[in-house]
Amino acid sequence: MRQWSLNNWGEDLVLTQKDGATYYWDTSGGMTDNRATLLANAPTTSTLSVVSTDTRHLVCMGTETTIGTPSSQDKLFIRWSDQENITEWTPNVTNSAGSQRIAGGSEIRSAQTSKGTILVWTDTTLHSMAFIGPPFIFGFRQLGSDCGAVSMNSTYVVDDVAYWMSDGTFFRYAGAVQEIPCPILNYVFNDINPDQYAQVYAGQTHTYSEIIWYYCSSSSNQIDRYVIYNTQENSWYFGNMNRTTYLDNGVEFNPIASEYLANSTANTFSTIYGLTEGRSLLYRHEDGVDADGSPLAAYIESGDGDIADGEDFSFINKVIPDFKDQTGNAVITLKVRDYPNSTKTLGESITVSNTTPFYNSRIRGRQASIRIENTELGSNWRFGTLRINVRPDGKR
Repeated sequence: MRQWSLNNWGEDLVLTQKDGATYYWDTSGGMTDNRATLLANAPTTSTLSVVSTDTRHLVCMGTETTIGTPSSQDKLFIRWSDQENITEWTPNVTNSAGSQRIAGGSEIRSAQTSKGTILVWTDTTLHSMAFIGPPFIFGFRQLGSDCGAVSMNSTYVVDDVAYWMSDGTFFRYAGAVQEIPCPILNYVFNDINPDQYAQVYAGQTHTYSEIIWYYCSSSSNQIDRYVIYNTQENSWYFGNMNRTTYLDNGVEFNPIASEYLANSTANTFSTIYGLTEGRSLLYRHEDGVDADGSPLAAYIESGDGDIADGEDFSFINKVIPDFKDQTGNAVITLKVRDYPNSTKTLGESITVSNTTPFYNSRIRGRQASIRIENTELGSNWRFGTLRINVRPDGKR
């Protein structure tokens, strides 16, 4: 898999191929027959690059100790250009180019700019890289251990708080490294493909205060799952979706995400250089309630609930729908089971509209769960407060 780190240099673009060279794309050349070219004098082999936005240095990480010698690549070595001059990489008394090797872990995996610093993740640690001026230019500090990132794109910074997926858990950094409590941790990491950690891609949907990670399940070599952390509610949810990149709204009115089709050779442009199998489709997210003219099936489902830690059976005799801005119908399904290892059985399935005041039911079980879904064109709803009348009861 070929991965790239992309950085704005003014109106132009700096691109670094993972474990490859760094390129420069000049917008003044226009959009026709204007290809990126190798960045002069830059390292020829790096893991990634990032721009220090406060100081205007280009930084290559996991790069060469001897520029132009790929065999000298050190996965923990960091090198930066002169200030405001990305073609000057040789340190001397008249410039601010320099280098530093960090300790901790075996390779740099990710980097993100934050307020006044660059956060650098290895496979096991988190470091900060901050401008301190001559003679060292940048200062480095280890912020945490046993908290590495799984991939280049598994980290994300929102309002100077960093979130990332590590091997077996999730972390955040807001002045200190903290593990994020996650009640669905086993669901994610008991069914994830660690051989495809490099594909993990993090993004943000700021409209809903969500951080999202796309990843490969254990039976897949392509991304097919996602897990979401809501930073305002401290809640988690998950689902199935094939997305390999994600960009929140800002440049575009809606978030943009891509789906990778590994075996496709369809050519939608007049000329594609090096056309081989594999292409991506772009999707506009959070736009309407349907899927390009087809129904967009959606559901949420709870875990099992009980009373008195399961010592008593529950009798559910009323369900009060509570939806906001409901259009069309929603289906509320109640399932129960008598024992933790029993198979769930369907209690009742209720179709409700925006005029349904309540529904009388007769459902019994030691544990119960609720599922709300829609499958019709134009359906839309936002679930409010769960209102179910439950009382202790013996088994009939």
